[in-house]
Amino acid sequence: MKIWYQSGLSFERFRAYEKHLREHIKAAADPGSEFEICGTKKGGTGVEYLFTEYFFAREMIENGLKAERQGFDAYVIGTTNEAGLIECREVLNIPVIGMIEASVHAACIMGRNFALITPNEKMIPHFEEQVSRYGLKDRLVGIQYTEFKIPELGRVFEDSQLQQKQLSEFREGARKTIEAGAEVIVPIGGIAGLFLARSGLHEIDGVPVIDTISVAVKTAEMMVKLKNLTGTFVSRRLTFARPPDEILEQVCRDYGVDRS
Repeated sequence: MKIWYQSGLSFERFRAYEKHLREHIKAAADPGSEFEICGTKKGGTGVEYLFTEYFFAREMIENGLKAERQGFDAYVIGTTNEAGLIECREVLNIPVIGMIEASVHAACIMGRNFALITPNEKMIPHFEEQVSRYGLKDRLVGIQYTEFKIPELGRVFEDSQLQQKQLSEFREGARKTIEAGAEVIVPIGGIAGLFLARSGLHEIDGVPVIDTISVAVKTAEMMVKLKNLTGTFVSRRLTFARPPDEILEQVCRDYGVDRS
């Protein structure tokens, strides 16, 4: 199977992240699974702001259209704000996987509830709303945050002091949620999640820490296999009812969307 993994970050800006991401996905993938790992043109600046996400979502959607046109079996939105996820799932005829959506549902299998740790406080309201959209508000114990913004966090793979600070702050935040009753921890942020997984931090005080990237990889593979077995992979009733081809083509022409 061929799966397009779309990171939310520009690999030109985050080269160390790209290197570790490619290694991590290769290790997580099944034999025979081929992952095309792509970055964005400009992503990585101000991802915690809704203003930025508005522009960011278009690139995610356009790349999803390209993935389908080029014959990929699934499309993974590997950014934790999941910009463009709903739109892509509505129009693409291949499974579309959201990294955090898949991770919080995995957390609900692993425990009765879960907590989130975000890279900074600004992201908290967004992820409260995101969990509500998943229908899992009652299973969210709480959200804690570390004191990192994305550009600074991009140096974490190369800066030992930053690594220790990030690990310390993550553990501190996680333990606050564990004291509040959390049974599973889900890290927010592609860089943060990758760094924690590469550091081997998969458990704190008996509480699992989700490897969000590996969960996204395995969920994509599973959905492709289910589609091959059953022919179904998404409901086309109401929420994800697909627009007719003529409307899709007209909108792409009107707004200059590249589907090549």
